[in-house]
Amino acid sequence: MASSLVKPYLKKFVLRTHPDFFGHDLSRKRCNEDSLQQLYTLLGPLLKKSPPMVKEKTRLAFYDKSSQKQVEGTFDQPTSEWATLQSFLSLCKELGIPIKSSDMDTVRSMVSQSSGTRAARMHKSLKQEFAEALYKGHDTSFRREWTPKTVLENRLLMMGPSVDKNKMAERLCEILPQLKPEIWWGKIPVLIVSPESSLPVTLTKGMLILTSDMQCADIEQYLAANFERKHAEHIEKYR
Repeated sequence: MASSLVKPYLKKFVLRTHPDFFGHDLSRKRCNEDSLQQLYTLLGPLLKKSPPMVKEKTRLAFYDKSSQKQVEGTFDQPTSEWATLQSFLSLCKELGIPIKSSDMDTVRSMVSQSSGTRAARMHKSLKQEFAEALYKGHDTSFRREWTPKTVLENRLLMMGPSVDKNKMAERLCEILPQLKPEIWWGKIPVLIVSPESSLPVTLTKGMLILTSDMQCADIEQYLAANFERKHAEHIEKYR
């Protein structure tokens, strides 16, 4: 699971720090070469399932090809995959690489779990559970085949008058399997409206509000950020 998170960010990171971008400045090129080599060693267990090769606190420095500024990151627990991933994502943020909130929530939650604190496990929020579930793989037992018909059979699904129901149902067939639907689909009201629509807050309590132009990543971020609150509102509304 950690490996599926690190790979896309590592690609973006390398595109900002690769030594070849600094051929005009040998000192910066050498700095990035050394640090990138150490970074790959630290991330080895996540990328290749190899045993940890670094067991002490490591501090890395990189020059950013865009800003030409140097950023630094500290890896305090190199023997912990999730702690290493957390340190790496923090380093990405220093470079200005956007980090999905669901990704950071997942990592923080897993770091808490791996620390062995019972409180972290007992008081895990719904938001954290949802974020983690997004990266545990799709549960195919929930729905083996998505069709426009099965999408529209969801009695808790509503669409605004300006939304083409059939086209929206077709889009949902493609993206729902990637959004852990077993957690929320059919369990909480979902309203899909056009991007220009504006609804009073009082009418959206306990209801997930999506716009018809949302991409899969947009919906993922929205769910991770709002599912816990909306779920609580829905339960309170029908208590």
